[in-house]
Amino acid sequence: MSAETAAPEDKFFVVSDDDQRFEISNEAIKMSATLQNILQGVESGNMKCLPIQSVNGKVLELIVKWCEHHKHLDEIDPLDLANPKNLKMDEWDVKFFDGMEDMVLFELINAVNFLDIKKLFVYACRIVSDMAKGLTSDKMRERFGIATDEEDAAAAAGAAIAQ
Repeated sequence: MSAETAAPEDKFFVVSDDDQRFEISNEAIKMSATLQNILQGVESGNMKCLPIQSVNGKVLELIVKWCEHHKHLDEIDPLDLANPKNLKMDEWDVKFFDGMEDMVLFELINAVNFLDIKKLFVYACRIVSDMAKGLTSDKMRERFGIATDEEDAAAAAGAAIAQ
């Protein structure tokens, strides 16, 4: 039974790379093109546990929570994908991202990119964009922990000497 033909009440589990299991509905799985494609190739009843490599439990839990909340909402407007600065997030989504640690946010972006959850990807990137708004390049480097070219060169030189 594929994600397309699964009954709406079907439940699955996604398993993080640190072996945390989260229940997710068939409807919420449809938010992820990657998970939907995996399920389309699976026979009925053969797979109820989907391992998600390279995504830790903390991030996977956030993804499941977001997908479950949005499972009955419309797809993102293609115009919003093309111009995310005009995208309006509802109050629930603003609270979802509020206070999220930077590292968790960046891990979330990587995970939703891999899982192909377009709306969450656009929202998360919009949050990073808003964080960078008005910062100079030096302040952005400091804020996001980005090394300068000189720091990269020094680190490469140090690594070459160590070998």
